[in-house]
Amino acid sequence: MRVTIRPTNPDVRAGDVVELELAIDTDEPVHADGIRITVAIWEGWRIGSGKTARGEERRVLDEEFRVPTPDPIPAGHTTLRRSVTIPADCPPTHDTTPAFCFARVQGFVDHGWRGPTGSTWWLDIRRPTHEVIVRQPAVHRSPLGDLEVSIASTRLARGEPVIGWVNAKTPHRSDLPVEIGLDATTTLVSRAKPERYPWRRRTFVIPAGLVDHAMPFELLLPATMPPTFSAGTQQRAWSLVCRAPGGLLGRGPRVEIPLEVVDPAVAPPQIAADAPALGSEPLAATFAAFAAARQWQQPAQPLALREYGLMRPWVTRVDGSVELEIGCVYVDGEGFALASRARFPALGLGLSVERSSWIRELLTSDVEAGVPAWDRTHHVEATNPAGAAAHLRRVVPVLVAATSLGALVHWSDTTIEFLRPIEWVEADELAKVASELTLVARTNGPEGGPVAPYR
Repeated sequence: MRVTIRPTNPDVRAGDVVELELAIDTDEPVHADGIRITVAIWEGWRIGSGKTARGEERRVLDEEFRVPTPDPIPAGHTTLRRSVTIPADCPPTHDTTPAFCFARVQGFVDHGWRGPTGSTWWLDIRRPTHEVIVRQPAVHRSPLGDLEVSIASTRLARGEPVIGWVNAKTPHRSDLPVEIGLDATTTLVSRAKPERYPWRRRTFVIPAGLVDHAMPFELLLPATMPPTFSAGTQQRAWSLVCRAPGGLLGRGPRVEIPLEVVDPAVAPPQIAADAPALGSEPLAATFAAFAAARQWQQPAQPLALREYGLMRPWVTRVDGSVELEIGCVYVDGEGFALASRARFPALGLGLSVERSSWIRELLTSDVEAGVPAWDRTHHVEATNPAGAAAHLRRVVPVLVAATSLGALVHWSDTTIEFLRPIEWVEADELAKVASELTLVARTNGPEGGPVAPYR
């Protein structure tokens, strides 16, 4: 006999009525003494281990239900159901030092001397849904004004990034490592002192000569982190913390911004608003100066770039049948990069270009451009191999010579994209990138043929 138990709807929230389904599969009829379902939810905190351990625990829910039992339980598949109400004050389930909340559902079939046959399911309980997240931009400064941080919103959903700018005004340093992190502050109700724990940290260096300039940053909130909440034995709060070195005894300026983290109703929405401007925004000013001088457009809204996130700031231009885009994106775990993309009418080749690997080269054949170094590092497939080969022979030499664009990350019938890691970019570099992107786009476009010089 096999017993399984689970909720009919896995999206469980505090205050919901949850329907539990107990399934019994048996090859022959079974005479049972009874069927029970137990629901236990407990929350609390624990510090230390062994004899020095300290902690507190509260039972949010502890119930056992008897389910009417068919006698005998017939052979085959039998399904029984029972509903239970999750208390409205139940915190979200989590296990983050030093606090926790667990929710367990168990189903048992008792049958005499053989003992019970049972199953366990751990519920994932969330807080009530926030349908609308009202954004609240903020600018915070250290007491002496030597470190300032702005973020697009202090109210955020799990799974979306904190987006902002940091400006460290430390003229005696040519470069400056600035640490930006997320702190969890857990207040244990029975203890007077809150417990603070770092949750996520990222350190980047403001390049030489750019101290006292605003630098953009993004810090992704994990989708699994507990939201802001208050429960019987604990309260969870979040804050963004930014630190810079220097000052007396090495204690540099510090800025802390309280955050409210909520559970989204669906996937986290993109933040539409940019972070408030700081004392200087040279990166945005660089893009604006380039756009004005070179007749490119600078849209106000950020642009989504495939899986990399949002371009901001960014510029665009239409060149014949080709649309060109250049902007800054944040690549999670790697930092900022300059993204360049050209979009053009479909080539009709079924073109797909990926980074090569030894197993891909071993198992499949591909189209080659006749440039050995490039062919070794790229794998090309196409529905029209002959046409694709001729196209590659025309475009790849131009790609190889375009050293300012960075790495080729995507190339298809309608799009070609490049990423280049950066710490900063100047207007003359943007002009060179624009020149090479235009040259590649004109060569790669459906017209092909001779390429006019870029102006």
